[in-house]
Amino acid sequence: MKEYVNEVLGSAPENLLRGRGQARTPAANDLFKVNDTEMQLPKDQSDLFHTLTAQLLFLCKRIRPDLQVAVAFLCTRVHKSTEADWRKLNRVLRYVKNTKDLFLTIEAKDLTRFRWWVDSSLNVHWKDGRALENSPWLATRMLLKRCKVVVWKTSVFLD
Repeated sequence: MKEYVNEVLGSAPENLLRGRGQARTPAANDLFKVNDTEMQLPKDQSDLFHTLTAQLLFLCKRIRPDLQVAVAFLCTRVHKSTEADWRKLNRVLRYVKNTKDLFLTIEAKDLTRFRWWVDSSLNVHWKDGRALENSPWLATRMLLKRCKVVVWKTSVFLD
């Protein structure tokens, strides 16, 4: 999978991997803010946005669960991607570039004790300082086995 991380980074344009400083997290505080008045990406750039988001989705489902929230949001934006979404993709890719040796390892010492952890985020789309009606919400579920992640899933739900 390390080769796939390098393939994803290699398929991104060099200017997309550059930015202000190192990205310490996959997303900034404004991840869920959507500005529909912002200009949409041109067709070729929108197609690249879609391709890179799909590659990141594959990556986060296999070895990088730390990317799932940011990638789940980017997946909701592939058909209406804007310059702001492009900047959010830029941050995720810079984070992956800075942490490309970080990946999930699953171990088991005792197969008799499992724990589920669930978290959710309601009304994640905001406009003019208010949550949009019928806004999708995110839920993340994690199955732990002796403090090791076994299953990690993030889903987007609509009202």
